[in-house]
Amino acid sequence: MHRAGKKNEARGYDVTGYFLLVMSRLVKEAKGSIDERHGEYYIKRAKKFIEDHYNDPLSIAGIAEHLRLDRTYLYRLFMKYENISPSEYLLDVRLKTAARMLENQELSIREVAINSGLCNISYFYKRFTEKYGMSPKNYREAKKKL
Repeated sequence: MHRAGKKNEARGYDVTGYFLLVMSRLVKEAKGSIDERHGEYYIKRAKKFIEDHYNDPLSIAGIAEHLRLDRTYLYRLFMKYENISPSEYLLDVRLKTAARMLENQELSIREVAINSGLCNISYFYKRFTEKYGMSPKNYREAKKKL
């Protein structure tokens, strides 16, 4: 830069401009990697919180508040890292838990729904059937035969 500046003052400004552009790019990339690490950290914490509290009456706003994040930012993180919304992730955790619980013949289907955090029985039946292609009752019977 120094030599270019001695030969032609205008060229020196060009070099300085390019230098500043390079520095700007480096700063943006460094900031991006920091944001990336924060995003991964928050999504990991959010997933852990959901998995530990799936049977509580959770809301996405409540999860975001627990993590001290904006609800919209939490949504964006889930879409970026999980390709689903936080609501869909929560529902998926609840339905997978319900499926495991249905293998226990001692629990009624109503108890399974409540213990998995899906207290509305008709909603539970509807979403479970959508995910597994059969009702909770049929799922239990199919698992019983195995």
